[in-house]
Amino acid sequence: MRSFLTILICILTVSLSARSGHAQDAQAAPVESLRKAIASGDAQALMEHAGERVEIALPNKGSVYSRSQAVYVMKHFFEEHPPVRVEVQRSSESGGSRFVEGTYRTAQDRSFSLYLRLFREAEQWSLSEVRVRRNSE
Repeated sequence: MRSFLTILICILTVSLSARSGHAQDAQAAPVESLRKAIASGDAQALMEHAGERVEIALPNKGSVYSRSQAVYVMKHFFEEHPPVRVEVQRSSESGGSRFVEGTYRTAQDRSFSLYLRLFREAEQWSLSEVRVRRNSE
């Protein structure tokens, strides 16, 4: 009986650990997916994560756009500033929102600060804000 209980406890521990890992993967997945979309300059893939309206603030430009308008705005930004490397420095969650901060490096060796805000919508994260600010070097 004792070995049966030991085996049962081990199975439950592994099962709960696996579920916890999947929950963490599900939370991390949108961040990595967004990073990859930005790093590849893929505005369409980036906006697949967006809600109906997205606030975008770029150097010398900013407004709230529909998802389809946001694709064109970000596509133009990626064409002007082709990405070479995108790094995520911080990702945190507070009050139903997820905040992502990072660095965006271009082919022209320019550096930008990157800020993304997502909100939880029906068990999924939805991109609501993209901010890109030129770093002084």
